[in-house]
Amino acid sequence: MLIDVIEWLGTIVSVVGAYANARGKRNSFLLWGVGNVFFIFFAAHYEHWGFLSLQVTYLAINAIGYTSWSGNAPLKKNAPQD
Repeated sequence: MLIDVIEWLGTIVSVVGAYANARGKRNSFLLWGVGNVFFIFFAAHYEHWGFLSLQVTYLAINAIGYTSWSGNAPLKKNAPQD
């Protein structure tokens, strides 16, 4: 079903966004935002209103995070590099 694809796309994009954030990348907020949109559709389909409101809130927070960051965050010297 299409809704299953939406759920898995949201999961995959969100995990990639979490990794990007751990690496200090500003685009992590955009990735998370895309994941949130997928989960908003998923939650609306199943009428999970609490989960939907959580994803809308996360989407807003990601917009704030993206606009607040100017470039990528510096990594510590001992952090592994890509």
